[in-house]
Formats: sequence, C-alpha cells, structure tokens
Amino acid sequence: MEEKRKTLRLNCIIDGKFNRGNLWSEENSLIVKDISTDGLSFISHTILVKGEVLDLSINTCSEISPIKCLGEVTWVKSFEIGGISSKVRYEVGLKFMNPSVEEKQKIDNLVTYMGKNKK
Repeated sequence: MEEKRKTLRLNCIIDGKFNRGNLWSEENSLIVKDISTDGLSFISHTILVKGEVLDLSINTCSEISPIKCLGEVTWVKSFEIGGISSKVRYEVGLKFMNPSVEEKQKIDNLVTYMGKNKK
C-alpha cells in the first residue's frame, strides 16, 4: 500500500473527545494512537463515516489547554476486542481542517514534544 502521509507521524497515547459538530451531538471519548501536523488516528467506541466532520478536543501534556479544531474522517476500520462479551471498536484516520494559528501551534508543539521524548 502506498504511503500518503506528507509529514512524520508519531506514535502516542493521548485521550480526548469529539462530537459530530451539531448542537444535539453527544460527546464521545477517543484515544489518539498517532499524530502528525496534518492529522491523527484514534480509537473510538462510536462508528464514524468517511467524510464526516468532527469537532475535536485533544488533551496534551505540554499545553495548558487542549487542542480544539475540526477534522475530517479519512478512513475507518473496525476491529473486535475478544473476551466473554465481544465488543467492536473503530480505528479512525482524520485530517485536521484549517486549524487556527493558535491551535496549529499547539499541534506543532505537541508533535515536537512527542518527537523529543520518543525512545
């Protein structure tokens, strides 16, 4: 499979939340798996659709306030967690959509911080 990423993506485990960007949307938790300055991938309990726009809030360890921006779902893969009660989870790829200058700086700072602390 051809690599489409234009920037370095760093593995991480960061929590956050999203909603579907409308007034009646409930908040959903997510776990970020990896991140770059262009986008991220995360694990969710909620099924999402390619092309869907999400309102994100990603916690960071190097910033006082979370990263808040919009992102577009670029792919979704389902997987099953085994055990007595088998559950489906979703791995989701997302690209950031025109983050503000301030939010872009937070993303850049987080990627730089994660890169420096990568072992």
